[in-house]
Amino acid sequence: MGWNDPSIDKFMSSRQTVSILGLKIPIRTEEDVSRLRDVVSYVDSRMQLAAESLPVKDPSRIAILASLNIAGELLAREGGSEDPLCRRLDRLSEQISGALNRLEEGGDSRT
Repeated sequence: MGWNDPSIDKFMSSRQTVSILGLKIPIRTEEDVSRLRDVVSYVDSRMQLAAESLPVKDPSRIAILASLNIAGELLAREGGSEDPLCRRLDRLSEQISGALNRLEEGGDSRT
């Protein structure tokens, strides 16, 4: 039994419970607890921002919008705002956000 033996993986990871938007989520991770707290804090803050921009607080829609925002931030850091993919993602994020708002207000989801 060596270090690469998958049977010892269960001993290398820990079970943690994190809270995002007040929802307790149990996860198994190999991350350092301090690093995990930083990641959870970052995601929770982005979810809070997304929730503030939507009139109806549907967790799925909040998660989608937050994911798009986080992906946009990542792409902007990697390729800058001049990256065509980053610009396209920004436009898509705006379109999705607008469509979600219209759906929640009972209007037409088409642009």
